[in-house]
Amino acid sequence: APVTGTGGFGGDLSGGFVCKEFAGLGNCGVDAVTAKTTPVNMLLVLDKSGSMASPPDESSSVSLWDATRSALSTALEDAPAPVSFGLQMYPARDLALDCGGNCCDMPDGEGVDIPIEEGDDVRERIVHMLERTNPGGGTPTAAALARAYSYFSTGAGADLEGDRFVLLATDGGPNCNSGASCELDACTVNIDGQCKNPEVNCCSTNRAGCLDDAETLGQIQLLRGIGVDTFVVGLTGTEQYAEQLDEFAVAGGRPREGKPEKYFKVGAQGSADGLAQVLSEITTQLVQSCD
Repeated sequence: APVTGTGGFGGDLSGGFVCKEFAGLGNCGVDAVTAKTTPVNMLLVLDKSGSMASPPDESSSVSLWDATRSALSTALEDAPAPVSFGLQMYPARDLALDCGGNCCDMPDGEGVDIPIEEGDDVRERIVHMLERTNPGGGTPTAAALARAYSYFSTGAGADLEGDRFVLLATDGGPNCNSGASCELDACTVNIDGQCKNPEVNCCSTNRAGCLDDAETLGQIQLLRGIGVDTFVVGLTGTEQYAEQLDEFAVAGGRPREGKPEKYFKVGAQGSADGLAQVLSEITTQLVQSCD
């Protein structure tokens, strides 16, 4: 309203008007909106290769596999309720262990060992399956991620409501690509110190031992292309593959913040507790966002 005197309503404004009323002010702030957390679906893609049967260090009395099972049991029990879990181990869970440690088989189809579901029941089934599984075989990481891609793109995982993730946990470099070829410095058998003569390329007669980082990276990128981010967890034994794991973590869209490594590194000391803390850190951050 035009100013008619010095009293006015709040004094003279620059345009010669004073404010008497905001239209609709009485209706402000009467609608309550409740924040709703976005459902989180996480497929655990877990390395069960033969190297997992070894202890994480000389002072440890348990194998890396036992430490991992213990950590996963704790993490699943403590994980926030909105997180739904599933499981895919690699190589195949029913793999015969009399194949010299080089078995690389993965199941056919678009299923996984335990499909993603919500609730305590599926968490208990994951723990129970881990307890009934022994490590063995090679490290077909790319094939395991390809199975995850099929599950999320055309399988039952394609219809899940909410955000979808892969949590890849491994203790070594990816291999098991029989079509690969490599020099000595890219042969996982040599890198891991398993070649009887370190000056000879053991992958010249065993191509499945070649580092399969390009195929693994490609599968992570395919998953990202359908909206599935990948967390990368490196267990004891992956130190010599830090460069590749960092690359995987960045491509997966979920690199670790505030640490020298982009992947989630779990050291030998206190490996079970360290892995449990990493899994807790990952699952907790996923349920802090809301719509």
